[in-house]
Amino acid sequence: MAKSRSTKHEYRSAERYKSSIEQRAGESDLDYYTRLAKQADQRLVRLEKLANEPGFENVKKYAYAAAMRDIESYGGAGKKMRFNTKPPKAPQLFREKIMDMRRFLSAPTSSKAGIVETYGKRAESINKTYGTNFTWQDLADFFQSGDADKLFKEYGSKTVMRAIGVIQYTQEQVSDHLNGNQNLHLEGIPKDVAKEIMSSPKFQNTSLRKSMTKEERAKIRETLRR
Repeated sequence: MAKSRSTKHEYRSAERYKSSIEQRAGESDLDYYTRLAKQADQRLVRLEKLANEPGFENVKKYAYAAAMRDIESYGGAGKKMRFNTKPPKAPQLFREKIMDMRRFLSAPTSSKAGIVETYGKRAESINKTYGTNFTWQDLADFFQSGDADKLFKEYGSKTVMRAIGVIQYTQEQVSDHLNGNQNLHLEGIPKDVAKEIMSSPKFQNTSLRKSMTKEERAKIRETLRR
């Protein structure tokens, strides 16, 4: 069965997206601006529709949110929160807006295909390597929130992912334990780094911590201290 036109558009390759944002030979700066603006606005509309699909409720937290901040800085408000408005008269602002639109259109999280390809494959690889249980949505939240960068700078990416694997494994065991389904068996699990990250101020406001109940967090800390 042939794919619909919209489906084909959703799954165009990243390379094609990249080439579509380059200024064409003979294209005036104003025409280039207008083309990018229309393209970016179409992408915004698709993300708004995508946010209503199951599993994609958070898509407006990523590239979309950054685009809204950019548009707001140009004076956008209400229903006019779109890129395709009258170009700035100042040459520097004109160039900056073009760069903002290019950045949005280049962001993996500005399209459904980019989101699934980037974070879906990444989650699968990280889970296989470090024993984590990230969904692509969890992983996207973790990286887009800035939490990952903060922890990576403190401990290193491999150490953090390994520790998160321990924390997530422990959370599963704790959840079952609290529900009376089984006892905790964590012998042989490397817990030192996980324990340090759990007690770190940098972990307190991360998206990972927010997925745990207060009772789970207390039990995890108790378990990791053993």
